[in-house]
Amino acid sequence: MTFQGLLGSPQSESEESDMESLRSYHPPIKVVDIPSAVRLAKRLFNLEGFKKSDVSRHLSRNNEYNQVQFINYISIFSLLFVKMIFFPYFVGCC
Repeated sequence: MTFQGLLGSPQSESEESDMESLRSYHPPIKVVDIPSAVRLAKRLFNLEGFKKSDVSRHLSRNNEYNQVQFINYISIFSLLFVKMIFFPYFVGCC
């Protein structure tokens, strides 16, 4: 057996093309219903139709929809926190 036979035959152009297409494959982008995720985040934050235990279950899922939902939930929480910290200082200023 020759040295070339041990390494295998050189790849043909079609095999190289197949390998290139496998390397450049990107999964399709999924469309996320952002307004729906925002509404659900608000409902979760205000516990409208949910128990406290439901909130963690919704926010712990790992997909695109729940990532948008989590970001909106945290932004509502952060805004409330900022209002609680700074609002008392501005009540008597005007």
